[in-house]
Amino acid sequence: MTTTRPTTTPGTTAHRTAARRGAAVAVTGLVLLTAACGESGQLEITNSSPHAVTVQLGDDDTEVSSSGGAIIHEYGCSPGDVVVVSASGQRSVLPGPVCSGEHIRVGSDGRVTVSAAERDG
Repeated sequence: MTTTRPTTTPGTTAHRTAARRGAAVAVTGLVLLTAACGESGQLEITNSSPHAVTVQLGDDDTEVSSSGGAIIHEYGCSPGDVVVVSASGQRSVLPGPVCSGEHIRVGSDGRVTVSAAERDG
């Protein structure tokens, strides 16, 4: 009994190889993103506005006083978007996840931003 391999054209082999490479890159990127968000560190929050705000990180709410700040130690990533609610009820949504090593800032004008936290040299 003889067995034969299915025949392929040269273009099919190249296409399969490129598809495998693409899948490997996608999986590697997902693993790196998951690993980065799984790291425990600290999340910084500052509020330069004249009013207190509540920062909603999933099921956890953190109150930050006017011209105040907070550091959440041993934090990984938010389970989704982060919502900042001002005393007047205005809601600002930061697309999540927001992770340790980032800094949520509420400006004096109430504008909310997130960026990489600054590190002391």
